[in-house]
Order: sequence, then C-alpha cells, then structure tokens
Amino acid sequence: MKITYLGTGASEGVPSLYCCCDLCKNALKMGGKEIRTRCGFLINDDLLIDFSADTFVHMVANKFDLSAVKDILITHSHEDHFYIPDLITRMESEVVERKEAYVTLHGNKTVVDIFEKANAQFTTNTFFSQTMNPWDEVRFGDYKVTAFKTKHIQNENSFIYLIESKGKTYFHILDSDYPHEGVFEYLKERRIKIDCVSADCTFGTMKEEFFGHMNVWENARLKARLEEIGALKKNSKYVLTHISHYCKDTFDSLNEVAQQFGMIVSYDGMVIDLNDKPKTNRPILISLRNLKNKTAANREQENN
Repeated sequence: MKITYLGTGASEGVPSLYCCCDLCKNALKMGGKEIRTRCGFLINDDLLIDFSADTFVHMVANKFDLSAVKDILITHSHEDHFYIPDLITRMESEVVERKEAYVTLHGNKTVVDIFEKANAQFTTNTFFSQTMNPWDEVRFGDYKVTAFKTKHIQNENSFIYLIESKGKTYFHILDSDYPHEGVFEYLKERRIKIDCVSADCTFGTMKEEFFGHMNVWENARLKARLEEIGALKKNSKYVLTHISHYCKDTFDSLNEVAQQFGMIVSYDGMVIDLNDKPKTNRPILISLRNLKNKTAANREQENN
C-alpha cells in the first residue's frame, strides 16, 4: 500500500488566503514544505480520500491519473473535504477519455444526499454512490474499509476510516477529535496491527484543546494508547497532518516536537510506501523511545 499526502493543510490552507501573520508570510517566502494545500490522500493509484477544491492542483503537482481512481471515501461534508463543483466535472460532456468508466463515492447520508442532488442535476452517469453508517465494513477492489464515527460535526456522522489491503493496514483520523473508547475496543478485540496512522493535528503545538480537531499533545496520548492496546507495530508510521496556520508552527518547529514522540510531520507530496522494507537503526530507536518516555514523565509531573 502506498499513501500519497496530496494536501496536508486545514480548510484555509497555508498560507491562508487573506492572512498576513508571520507564519503565512514565511510560507510565501520559503515555499516548499511550508505550503499546505487543502487535504487529499491517494491510496495506491485507485482510491482517493476526500476531494477538496485543491484536487486539480494535487493532480498536476503529483502527476497522477485522476481518471484511474475507482473509489472516493469522503470523511464529512465540509467543502475542504467534499467540493462538489470539481467532482461533477467528471460528467461525460467534460471528458474525452477516462481510464475507469465509473467511480463510486462512499460517505455518510449527508454527503450522499448532497452528491445525488448534484449528480441528478448534471446527469453525469459516471458515478455510483454508497451510504456508509458507523461501524460499517465495506469491501471494494482490494480494500476492506471500516467506518468509525468521530466528533467533528454535531448533526452529521463524520467518519474516520480503517483501510486494510493485502496485509497492510492504514488508519485515517481526519477531521477528528480524540477517538471514542469503542474504536480502541474494536482494534483490540480484532487484534488489528496498524502499519500507518494519519492523524489530525490542526492545532499543532497549541496547548488548548478544541472540539473536532487535535493538537500534537493529544496525538501523543493517542499514539501511546494505540501502543498500549498493541495496535501499532515497532515500525509503524504515525503521521501528523491537516495542519492549520492558527498554530503558528513552521514545518521545522512542529517536527522538532513531533520527533520526541516518534511521530512524522507530513508535507504536500510526501509518499509513504508500506511495501518498502523497514530500515532499522537500533540505537536511534532506543534513543527515541527513551526520549518519549522521559517527555511523558515530565508532562505527568507538570500535571501533578
């Protein structure tokens, strides 16, 4: 399984369109990893997670064939994850040739209702849709996908997704608060071993906690909990993404903190190939583990 991080920003991106804060000015000046487009994730070359207004930019920058995508998983109906106008350009009148005749869109009832209304208006005839409910397990192609409800929108089933394919497991936790206890019970009871986690880190190193998103400290607790129940392997990747300009963290400043907990900070265009053989360097792994434990102990002392 290969995961391409097409867009790693929150709804406003970095730099934010109308913001002149120091972080946004620095992003414009430095470019590279400081630029974060609205989120999007490509699994292998045939499964897309979310469809933002920046999907055209993602396609051009990463040179992938969007017409080869067979399935699209939508986490929730916010437009930075579900941008109907560009999605509907798959209609027959807008396309000369495509690799796949049809694509199936999977999402909650709100997402599917919005989509079906737009699809009927334009009569694209190139889509199927599938309504997903909490705890649903669906199979398509080489994938098994489990949907868990998360805290993000009060009146909508926002989903985080567990994706299993050919012996690899990926856990997609965006836009999301700290998962509820039932998720951990599910993973533990089924002895799920996760190869890669992508987790919401909208608020970076901010100390405050907000409904519907997480910061790096909440992610440290989440990673520790997944390790506690045996859901992470020794070489599992834990990736922070969906990062906002509000947290005022540059790539390097957030990465400095993330490394203390053995976490990776994502950037647009980053690729993680779970089929690659892990490279181990035992002294460094021991050092990181000790540093993580030391940091956790220091935080516990502060709380007491």
